[in-house]
Amino acid sequence: MADGTLEMLQGLVQRTLDEQGAIRKENNEMRSLLLALVDQTRRVERRIADLERRFADVKRGLSEVVSDVELMVRSELMGRMGIFEQQSQNRYDELAQRVTALKARTSD
Repeated sequence: MADGTLEMLQGLVQRTLDEQGAIRKENNEMRSLLLALVDQTRRVERRIADLERRFADVKRGLSEVVSDVELMVRSELMGRMGIFEQQSQNRYDELAQRVTALKARTSD
């Protein structure tokens, strides 16, 4: 009976050792997977940070472009408005001279 018990214990210990080995192997695989996941997460975080920086740069650049375009449009409008005012003034002066000339002729 003692031999049966020792063989049974040996079998149980052997099975336990085999299960421990399998658990250790699984733990090592899980550890490797977790490390790979952490590494991948860090890469994604860096890429997201790079994208955020790029978007901020683009936004800043776009703001500058909008300001430049606004300034150009304003300058163009002011130039054209100045020309229009000058032409209007010249036309008004011509009409005033004609009216004055007509008054001078009719008063004679």
